[in-house]
Amino acid sequence: MFASKVVLNYIVVKFDMDVGSALLYNYNTIFQLINAALLLMLFKDIKIKQRGAKLISFISASTFGIYLIHEQPEMRELLWNDSLKELLLESNWATYVVLSFAIPVAVFVICLVVDIIRRLIGKALSRIKIIKKVDMYLISMERKI
Repeated sequence: MFASKVVLNYIVVKFDMDVGSALLYNYNTIFQLINAALLLMLFKDIKIKQRGAKLISFISASTFGIYLIHEQPEMRELLWNDSLKELLLESNWATYVVLSFAIPVAVFVICLVVDIIRRLIGKALSRIKIIKKVDMYLISMERKI
C-alpha cells in the first residue's frame, strides 16, 4: 500500500495532474480494491500457531472499537493535527519513514488499550444485578417496538 502511494504520487507529478494523488488513493477507487485483493492473496495461506491465533483473536475483537475511537472527529483533530503534519514535512526521509510506521502503530496500541479497558468495564458492569435487570428490561422494550 505504501508502494502504491509512492507510485501514484509519482504519476501525479510526472503527468502534471492537478487533481492530486488523493483522488487516485481514496477509499472508493480501483487502486484500493486492488490493494485489498493483493493483501487477501498475501495472507490467505498463512498457517498460524495456536498461541498466535489466540492473540489475533483477542486483538481482532477490538478492531472495530479501535476504528470508532480514532475516527471520532475530536480524536482525529487530536491525533492528526497541524503540528504533526509540520513535524513530518520538516523531517528528513529516514525520520519520515520511521514516523510513518510508528505513529499508526502507536495510535493502534493506544486505542487497543482504551478498548480493552472498555471491555473490562463492560464485563464488570454486567455482573451487577441492577444493571442486568435494566438491560433485560430494555431488550424486552426493544423487542416490543
